[in-house]
Amino acid sequence: MGINYYSILNLKRHCTKDDVHIAFGKLVKTQVENCCLVMLCEAYEVLSDPFRRAIYDEYGEEGIKKGVKTNDLYIGPWTYHRNVISTYSEYCALNNPITNLFMKSNGMVVMDFKKNKGRPDIVKLPLQLTLNEIFNGTIKLVKLKKKSNLICDSMENEKQVLKIKIPRGFPTGGTLKSEILKPDIGHDNIKTVYIFTTEDLPHKIFKRDNMDLIVVQKVLLKQVLLGIRIVINTLDHKVLRINITEAITPDYVKIIHNEGMPDMNFPSKRGDIIIRFDIIFPLYMSISDENFCELFEDKKNIPI
Repeated sequence: MGINYYSILNLKRHCTKDDVHIAFGKLVKTQVENCCLVMLCEAYEVLSDPFRRAIYDEYGEEGIKKGVKTNDLYIGPWTYHRNVISTYSEYCALNNPITNLFMKSNGMVVMDFKKNKGRPDIVKLPLQLTLNEIFNGTIKLVKLKKKSNLICDSMENEKQVLKIKIPRGFPTGGTLKSEILKPDIGHDNIKTVYIFTTEDLPHKIFKRDNMDLIVVQKVLLKQVLLGIRIVINTLDHKVLRINITEAITPDYVKIIHNEGMPDMNFPSKRGDIIIRFDIIFPLYMSISDENFCELFEDKKNIPI
């Protein structure tokens, strides 16, 4: 991650915005004559801004300073201006209820209505996806409830729909961004940035491990020794019939190559289907049992 801004401010990653302000206020007084003051102010500039903090939490210092570019979004690089006086002045304004509304300019007191100009609201939300949606790619419709609007009460109960494009093979825990402009009456429009973190919904057959799909097959003791045929319906609607002729041990796996999830960056490349086995041992079986004895008979043709 590079520079740890949380460590510089002696904070944990789950800290609140108020925690950032309090920590900076305590530390800045002890660092006035110390070369660490610039780094302290840089950490404050990143963690006190919701948008910069969200980018830093996801992509680290490199994402902040070099920018982030994927198939779905581009965020330009940011560099600290190294003006510690400006940073401290902003800190004082944010923590003073009077200077939040007023600013001094050439000896005159003026109203500051554009304090938050250009600073978007950040909303983080989970986005649950099925393996079929991830395998094929899709457009996910997300309904958002609009907040109460004092100018037009008829809009209060309306829902806004975001269209989120899900690329094929999108990774678990990946993030997608969508922006909405909302009117700020009498001032400039303010952006709301929605950052969605994807989660895999359970599938009745498969569990994803990066690009691989895991299948757990229950087998009886007789099947462990004599073999079994497994039928698997893949996510692209193929039917695979796999003959297991080896003796199945607790750590035995069967790999079906190139039948797993597609690679998001190279859709023609795919992972594997990995079959693991859950052996069901009988709780009790007498050695005189005919079925048990049949397992050890010498047979020329072993059925699958």
